[in-house]
Parts: sequence; structure tokens; C-alpha cells
Amino acid sequence: IAMSIGIKNIAWLAGLLEGEGTFRMWRNAGSAYKGSISLALQMSDRDIVARAAELLGVKIWGPHGPYGQSKLQTWQCAAMGSKAAGWMMTLYPLMGSRRKLKFNELLNIWKSQRVVIDGRMANCHPDRKHSHHGMCKPCARKHRYITTGC
Repeated sequence: IAMSIGIKNIAWLAGLLEGEGTFRMWRNAGSAYKGSISLALQMSDRDIVARAAELLGVKIWGPHGPYGQSKLQTWQCAAMGSKAAGWMMTLYPLMGSRRKLKFNELLNIWKSQRVVIDGRMANCHPDRKHSHHGMCKPCARKHRYITTGC
């Protein structure tokens, strides 16, 4: 069932993410998310992260920590890829100039990537669809066999 979000919730989310959000491009070679843009939130207030996750249409995970000098555990949610891009375009008019510059940078990268209708292209064989960890299905199976002995 699709949730009607409404302008007040969009404005609330924009304010929250302006102050507490993280917007980035995943560059880790070993990450399953390599090449994806993301919009993420991590806070100690579980109820706030849960509300943001519901609006974004993503799951909440945690608790994490506590880390460093903090005595509090944190909770996290994130939108990746096209979902993150959609939210960046929706929130863009409500964000400050620094966030707008970051959104422009990430959206330009996202728009320039080669994609197929139902996914991105594999890093190992650019002519094949991405399956897992940036690899096509045969290479992902081979990698699993080598690393797990299965």
C-alpha cells in the first residue's frame, strides 16, 4: 500500500537530512554497492530514524555502537541508487546551497552511468547485467565457490 507522503512530511525530511543526512557515492571495490549513490541517516533517536525510513520507503537497522565518547546506540536507514536519486530530486528545492551542490554532483554521476532496464552492468563483463558484488551471474557463482568452498 503506497503511503501518501504530503508536503509537510517532505519538508520535515528535508530539514532532518539537511542537518543529519549523509549523501555519497559508494566507491569501495569490494562493496556490493560500488557505483551506487546513497542518501543515509544515522542517529541515536530510533523513532526519528524509523519515521524517516518509513517516508523513504526503506528499512531501519541497528542498534550500532555506542562509539567513541558517546554513551548512546545509533540507528540507521539509507536509500540507494534510483531511490536515492528520486529523493534527491524531490528534496532539492528545499535544501541549502552546499547540499544542492552535492546533489548535483551525485545526480550527474548517477545519470552518466550505463544501465539496463532492470539493473546496472557488471564490472567484470560490461556487456552483461550486474548480479551480485558488481559481477555478472557466472562470475559471482565462481567467486562464491572460490571464497566459500561451496
